[in-house]
Amino acid sequence: MICAGVVAGLLLASKGYADSPLPPSEHKLGLDSVGTVEFFAFSEGYGAVVPAKSARANVSSYALQASTELRVARVPSIFIFEDALFLLGNSKGQEDAKRNLQPMIIVGRYGIGAQIRPFLQLKLTHGENYDFEKPTAAGAPWNSISIRLAHREDTARFENYVEVHFYPPHNEYDPYPSGPFSERIVARYGVEFAKKIPIPKSRRVFLFTEPLFLFGHSRPQISYNYSAKPLAARLVNGVGFTLKRSLQMRLTFGEWRYLAGYHRQTQSWNGLSLRYGW
Repeated sequence: MICAGVVAGLLLASKGYADSPLPPSEHKLGLDSVGTVEFFAFSEGYGAVVPAKSARANVSSYALQASTELRVARVPSIFIFEDALFLLGNSKGQEDAKRNLQPMIIVGRYGIGAQIRPFLQLKLTHGENYDFEKPTAAGAPWNSISIRLAHREDTARFENYVEVHFYPPHNEYDPYPSGPFSERIVARYGVEFAKKIPIPKSRRVFLFTEPLFLFGHSRPQISYNYSAKPLAARLVNGVGFTLKRSLQMRLTFGEWRYLAGYHRQTQSWNGLSLRYGW
């Protein structure tokens, strides 16, 4: 049933979006690539997951994030995408503060999508983490089917969008992969969005928010259900400054939070970054 829906979406995209004209430059190059690259320096280190124990989890001092969407000019309705976050520098903050570029964790997701309408996308996403020190603590891979509302012009599609995910049984998103197996609860649904908010009377300064909300109450190998109980939230907010049309400086404040009585510790971070878009 799910596969049939995806195939139908791809066919609709090919039929309904193929007539959209492409700029001459895209015809010449044969490829249409848009994306962003962002380098972070954290003053309060980034943790990929909420810590499962009272001891401070290892956090990164730096990070490099790359997001790309690639299309073939002859078939603009179909695209592939990736979003990879490379966490660098293994530290425990105040307990063991240190600055290095030691690879720590790769938080990655990639997949294929169809442009149903200029503002509407259907996406199949595979997500997977890799912990360089403890591969078994990175959590199981997840997969999702999602609908995304977004701009299509340049990098605006990465700054203003809403995306709703459905994680099929045995493919759920696990926000706490380092926790004991008996206590794990995974998400069936997810809602994420990004919004760039211009500040009146200022052409360069802006606010932004990029949260992810997870819902569900499935327990791996114990109970698979379609509950939409609030589970966890990754809150990301900040302020940015446009240096050039394609270059931004950002100050980001982020935090993992548990919801609805799911008792885990929070994990917060903040840092300064440079983002380049094309």
